[in-house]
Amino acid sequence: MKKFLTLLLCVGIAVPLAAQVSERPLAEAIAPAASVPTSADLMAALPVGTSVKMKLETAISTRTNKSGDRFSGRVIEGVALNGRTIIPVGASLEGRIARAQDRRRIRGTPTIDLRPDTIIMPSGDRYSLNAVVVDTNARPAVDVNDEGKLKGRGHDGSDWKETGIVAAGGAIAGGVIAGGEGALIGAGVGATATVVHWLIKTRSATLPAGTEIVWELSRPMSLGAGCNREPYSRSNSGFSSLDKKILYDFRPHGPAADAEFDAATARKILSAVFPSYLPAMRACKAGPEANAPGQIVPTIRGAAEGSFTAAGLKQAVYLIDVGECNHDPVVSTRRLVVFTSGALTANVEAPLGAGNLRTYDLNDDGKNELLLQGGHTGRGEWIEVARLVEFDKDKLATVEDFGQIYDDTCDTDVASKSISASVVYYLPPPAGQKPRFTVELYRAPCPAKGQPPQWMRVSGK
Repeated sequence: MKKFLTLLLCVGIAVPLAAQVSERPLAEAIAPAASVPTSADLMAALPVGTSVKMKLETAISTRTNKSGDRFSGRVIEGVALNGRTIIPVGASLEGRIARAQDRRRIRGTPTIDLRPDTIIMPSGDRYSLNAVVVDTNARPAVDVNDEGKLKGRGHDGSDWKETGIVAAGGAIAGGVIAGGEGALIGAGVGATATVVHWLIKTRSATLPAGTEIVWELSRPMSLGAGCNREPYSRSNSGFSSLDKKILYDFRPHGPAADAEFDAATARKILSAVFPSYLPAMRACKAGPEANAPGQIVPTIRGAAEGSFTAAGLKQAVYLIDVGECNHDPVVSTRRLVVFTSGALTANVEAPLGAGNLRTYDLNDDGKNELLLQGGHTGRGEWIEVARLVEFDKDKLATVEDFGQIYDDTCDTDVASKSISASVVYYLPPPAGQKPRFTVELYRAPCPAKGQPPQWMRVSGK
């Protein structure tokens, strides 16, 4: 009868997902009743229009992100129902980027479309949700339209001013050279060149880590057991998952895409780092001359924005593959470089194989840490490693080396083929202190082509 009543409450309220079955630690079992919502509260639904305010933990940019990327944040204002807190401060909100697109056209504006899908309570319970963006503190650089999409700035008055200045400059130059007729021609040439530049000029929209976003539920959200609660695996690492947060889940997998920049921007970045370099590998010299200065073909592999060398600075970090001529790409040197207001601030060697870049501020000190992930292959086996690093002024320091976090032997000749991957958690520390990490290991048999792996947790450490 109880299950039947629960089913009635769920119909039309939320998409049913698997109910969690887990053993509660003693500390949770004896907690005062006033500290958690009652069963009646949980069976009620947060109505459409309920606001949820969060702070981004991952930076999002139309320049570096793409559709399908994940984002995460932390709830910064509790959500109450009937006088009781249902979603507490500190709960996690996760989702995916449905669209991240720059614009170059006259009327175009860069667009970010975010789709939240999961709320993770401090207890580890996960609930699905549907919501749209209604406000952000990133205004006026980024605005929110009626559809809940975040819109960057399009072409503005500064572009018109730029067009007028260059046209005037062309007129003056033409007048000096050829008198009045030259002034007219010079003005036309100046204006034409500027308009062409203006038409192809890229405008990006960026939401740095720490940006506040206000969501409104677009469907009722029920927290009742059996409604939209998602399964959660408790760590066996020796402490409760009550306050754990996911740093990164390395199980979802796919080819990493290099950061995309227009040729002029890439040249500006690379020229500031390297005195000289080659445009392509075919320009490399052979023999001993391949080790001469400038015999490199650098490529920008990743980029992120935040504060890296000091709190409060607006900086950009780039991961660059040096691309030494006649070197195996697997052992090619990589560098992490930081720019502040267009000036090179830090230039350090990155750990071997470093690939994807992800930014965090785990201890809320205003400086971003970087999660570096990279891999290599040998005899059909694909192995990836990960390391969390931070800048100590202009030097790189390791916060935590997670070692091997992914191993795929499905294309090898070994008898027992499988895929293994890690999920890394952390306990949010007091301000200024380092977080504590724990890792859960999952394994899956090699899946059929086109099918996702069926993961099973095998250990926690």
